[in-house]
Amino acid sequence: MLGSLEEGTRKYQDPAVAQALASLEAENGANRDRFQKYVVNLAAEREQQFSGDGREAQRCRGILSAQPAASPNSGRKK
Repeated sequence: MLGSLEEGTRKYQDPAVAQALASLEAENGANRDRFQKYVVNLAAEREQQFSGDGREAQRCRGILSAQPAASPNSGRKK
């Protein structure tokens, strides 16, 4: 989109302004790439974290379901 804006500015306005847009676009490209890598790494880290939490929850459910149910009178003294 910036390329189209740059072309229009070069053609209908001032070529110097179009050149400034081109340099800002190039400067921003590195920042955009760094941000994209950060987001991808963060998503992978969260995915790994949540998959571990799911396994732990499944393990706990397995332990609880393997225990015998308590009888209703088990807590009362005779």
